[in-house]
Amino acid sequence: KIQDKRRGGYVFIKGIDEQKKEEYIEGSLIELKKQIIKLKDTHSVEDICILVRTNKELNAVSEFLINETNYEVVSSGALTLASSDMLQIIMAVIRHLNTPSDLYIKTIAYLLFKSNNKKDDLHTLFKTDTDTYLPDNFTETLENLKQKSGIEIIKELVSEFKLMDFFPNQEVFISRFYNELKHLIFDKGSNLETIINWWETKGESINIELSEATSSGIKVMTIHKSKGLQFKHVILPFAQWAPKNQQDTQWLPGSAFTFEETNDGLFPVNLNKSHLICNELSKYYEEEKFASLIDLINVLYVATTRAEDGLHIFYHKSPHSKNDISNYIKEILINENELKDILKSIEDDCYELGEIPNPDMTKKSELEKIQITFSAKNNIAVKSTIQSIYKTDSYENYAIAKGSFWHKIFERIENQSDIRSAVIKQHDLGNISAPQAEILIQQIKEWLKQPEISKWFSGDIKVINEADIIIPHKSSKRPDRIVIHNNGTDIIDYKFGQKQSDQYIQQVNEYCSLFKEMGYNNVKGYLWYPLLNKIVPTNN
Repeated sequence: KIQDKRRGGYVFIKGIDEQKKEEYIEGSLIELKKQIIKLKDTHSVEDICILVRTNKELNAVSEFLINETNYEVVSSGALTLASSDMLQIIMAVIRHLNTPSDLYIKTIAYLLFKSNNKKDDLHTLFKTDTDTYLPDNFTETLENLKQKSGIEIIKELVSEFKLMDFFPNQEVFISRFYNELKHLIFDKGSNLETIINWWETKGESINIELSEATSSGIKVMTIHKSKGLQFKHVILPFAQWAPKNQQDTQWLPGSAFTFEETNDGLFPVNLNKSHLICNELSKYYEEEKFASLIDLINVLYVATTRAEDGLHIFYHKSPHSKNDISNYIKEILINENELKDILKSIEDDCYELGEIPNPDMTKKSELEKIQITFSAKNNIAVKSTIQSIYKTDSYENYAIAKGSFWHKIFERIENQSDIRSAVIKQHDLGNISAPQAEILIQQIKEWLKQPEISKWFSGDIKVINEADIIIPHKSSKRPDRIVIHNNGTDIIDYKFGQKQSDQYIQQVNEYCSLFKEMGYNNVKGYLWYPLLNKIVPTNN
């Protein structure tokens, strides 16, 4: 029974009309991207979770997102280095330099086309000259690369072809690739043939855990792992699963058979339709079939009850099995009279309920009631707020807690429009009260008004928050903020203490050195002390 006491929220259901499974997957991924873009207008990408049934689907979605969008991805599975289109371009160039072939040139053009022309049909590539999709300096750069070693080739490729502009969310791939290659070259030299053999025998299959790449991206996980969890928006790109054709082995009592010799004991049987003609075995077959259908529905139940604000489902309009969950969804949408009065059909096989909630509006009314006079020169209110949060009089513990608290806020801020939602998140978690939240919002706005700071939080730059950098022979490091702009790259570490210290300079310089080695130009490092109102450039 559908309850009338609805309290907002959003539901979107769409049928994908593709006959072949590969085409259905491709169509679903395209629609998935559209939904993410729509949600991004009002939500942070970390509010989105994509649920799939199998690890194969999980990797397909993760690979699509890292190559076809600019969004960070947090996945419970693992991709390989070969999943990165950027690395595939680099290897195609290396192969071409080693053994020139038009096939490698077309591969490069195709991968750049995919990244740079996401709205165009792939047939466009074959209707036009391949050179159209290659960088302007492609031929000249290839000639120059012939005189370079393996490491130098990669540096110049990333820089000259501006690969990080094409693939801004693949830093973890290029970082791991670069460090693995440095070990290879140290052991075996930088001969191109050596690099190609390493890639084909080992390199392309090296796993990358996307959960290590970032803590604030789109989540992708299996339905099974999502049990007990909640997310603002849940997307089911592949609501298509059916009972297995071959049932698992069942151990049945001997009395189920017609032979007296089998009356005692248990016997293994793989039940199938042929057993319907057997009086006793047909009962077990029907029971197993019914249990399988219940399992399908239970999986759908788990998947559709994870969402807090929005649920987005893509089902197959023409599944091959009549017991496919897509068929049940389709039948309910067509025949359930109560649903017809609730769901709005916005086009053929596309249904909608409600509107996408704006997360800022849920808390805005409460915060708007608070009128606070704030002076940027006075940190007493801010200090009092943080101390009250952690309830400690110890300066050492307070400093640690304060730094951790601020980092949790700033890792959610890409540009100045994210300030309110980042602070409200701490309010939602119960860490601060509404008055405290407003104090912090005003303080951060004052900090980011400064010209030296505001450029790091403008809307026309590429920002990477809290991303791992893998340093050779050391544990991975995580700079607080990486800003990629037209004039170069800035690496910033936040320090929320009351005293300036030089002990952090070497760490920032390590980050800068690694980025320079990866081909980034004009890399600069900074320590920012917000409470001291001070920026310290490191010695790069």
